[in-house]
Amino acid sequence: MAIGLIGQKVGMSRLFNEEGASIPCTIVRVATNYVSQVKTVERDGYLALQVSNGERRASRVTRAVQGHYKKTSTPTGNNIREFCIGEGELKKAGETIGVEIFSEGQKVKVTGTSKGKGFAGTIKRHNFHGQDNSHGNSLAHRVMGSVGQCQTPGRVFKGKKMPGQMGNARVTVRNLEIIKVDKDRQLIWIKGAVPGSRNSTVVIEHLASIDIQAISEADDDTNNQTAQTTESQTEKPQPIEKERPTQATAQTKTTEEQPTESKETKKDQATAEVTAEAKTSENSDGD
Repeated sequence: MAIGLIGQKVGMSRLFNEEGASIPCTIVRVATNYVSQVKTVERDGYLALQVSNGERRASRVTRAVQGHYKKTSTPTGNNIREFCIGEGELKKAGETIGVEIFSEGQKVKVTGTSKGKGFAGTIKRHNFHGQDNSHGNSLAHRVMGSVGQCQTPGRVFKGKKMPGQMGNARVTVRNLEIIKVDKDRQLIWIKGAVPGSRNSTVVIEHLASIDIQAISEADDDTNNQTAQTTESQTEKPQPIEKERPTQATAQTKTTEEQPTESKETKKDQATAEVTAEAKTSENSDGD
């Protein structure tokens, strides 16, 4: 794990690269982050840094929280987040953290609260398809349909996709690329969309080893699938074309197929012709 930052989503814009292509980006403003508490293995059982973001009036928080900030002489913050760290990333309480911990081209994960959509039906919430608009259907065009079974089990299973509140949930998007880091204005330009509405709080973190491994495995799976599809397309057996018989081959075949007359049959034919001629001559003499 590594240290992250708490920021505020400003909105979306775009940047142009050297080739002139437009890159959609989300701008995150990072106010000064303070280390409000350092958790150690001896006292807490694990290594972590508690980071606060922004400043607010002390009268707006409880006295317990006021005392917590007074221990480290840090200003009262708007948000508190804890980051698990390694032994080489320890910092002292009261130190500040800025956008310099990130660099351009780095892959990060961003966590925020998605936009609330209110109570939504199954078509909008779970991408169900609607029922027939005709054929006797009446007032049930966007109804989800039956949800249970018969007497067995006689209930609706938990986790069934049904209408309910859509959005307003914690969402984490991984493998986002940092396009630009503005240290003077404390801005981070992240490629693509980031969960949350404008002016909402987001947390930017380094990708953990588990996240990197999962992303690499997913990329390997997609590459293997594409390779298999290409191999299957290239290795398709081509139909064998039968040679069409030409006229010469057809004549040779017919001659080969005709039965050959033996010598005995030829002799028999010759004797029969001679006897026939003798008979005809005898008949002529008798007349």
